[in-house]
Amino acid sequence: MPVFKTTVTPRTTAEFRNHDGDTDFSVGYKLGGGLAFQVAPNLMLFAEYRYIHSKPRWTCAIRDLNRTPVRLDLDTHAAVLGLSARW
Repeated sequence: MPVFKTTVTPRTTAEFRNHDGDTDFSVGYKLGGGLAFQVAPNLMLFAEYRYIHSKPRWTCAIRDLNRTPVRLDLDTHAAVLGLSARW
């Protein structure tokens, strides 16, 4: 089970330059599957699909005056191709 660290630093944008940043640690999940084909005695060609999901939450505040909770669903989809050496 993966753990994600999400940090927001809104002061780098013109719209949120007076807001404080925040950091959140959230637990997510990862699903994946793939195939591997042997192309030489110790060499494998592989292809994988990976899906990762997390729900970070943090508070966006203007110098502790106005606190607004922010919640996101972050999803990633990745295809991985490669070679692996196995002994």
